[in-house]
Amino acid sequence: MASTGLANWGFDKLSQLALSSLIQLLSSLSPLLSSLSPPPSSLSLSKGGGFDGHCQLNGTANRGGLLVVGETCQSGVMDAGIPLEAVEFFAELEANNDREWWTAHKMQWQDAVREPMQGLTDQLAAEFGAAKLFRPNRDVRFSLDKSPYKTHQGAVVATGAGIGYYVQVSSGGLLTGAGWYQPAPAQVASYRQAVLAERSGRKLGQVVAALVEAGFEIGGDTLKTAPRGVETDHPRIALLRHRSLLASAEHGTPPWLETAEVVERVRADWRRYRPLMTWLTEHL
Repeated sequence: MASTGLANWGFDKLSQLALSSLIQLLSSLSPLLSSLSPPPSSLSLSKGGGFDGHCQLNGTANRGGLLVVGETCQSGVMDAGIPLEAVEFFAELEANNDREWWTAHKMQWQDAVREPMQGLTDQLAAEFGAAKLFRPNRDVRFSLDKSPYKTHQGAVVATGAGIGYYVQVSSGGLLTGAGWYQPAPAQVASYRQAVLAERSGRKLGQVVAALVEAGFEIGGDTLKTAPRGVETDHPRIALLRHRSLLASAEHGTPPWLETAEVVERVRADWRRYRPLMTWLTEHL
């Protein structure tokens, strides 16, 4: 489809001169065509992964032997749902994690994974901010596992250094999360001071307890014992062991995954994470 919207239906090699002459001819016949032809027809173009483009044809497409030469296209609109094909893609990738398989299935990743995830995060951007979708390639320089591709697609909305909202699709389905995921030494020190302080430490304890009660999982990198200078029987010793702090929820593949409801489900989780994000942003 040419960027000007001009198309030739059935003549792949139609010359520019012949096309111009045809346009002039149809323009001169426009009053007659408008009185004889039904309203312009519509053509919906779809592509895997929720892309829905819509083109309005100007003229009569294959009516009475006439050739349609003009159309106006609206930009594609991304559906909100995450197709189950995305889950199936990662299940297959886990068994075939090599460049040959990836090259053969790259368009499937683009259509079923990346575009739907971009569409999902775009619809959350007004409230939470723009998301960054992670690249599919793994950094294998210092890893014994040389598998070249990640077996999930994640997206993060950063709210600070190493702090953000997260959403992911993998062979296990949908996961949401939020928190402090990339600690710097100065942040670790600030975190411990805030947890040791009675007011801010008690507040974090309440925030984490509310998330656990609501069914969210609390994780992150932790020490096996107490930090240096902290008694092992400190009332907030579990929090003090953290060197990063994350909350998450695994949703799997519920019926709403492929529908617009997925946007509101992720939004609801991210809102539940907001008190944790507020505390981390304030104290790190």
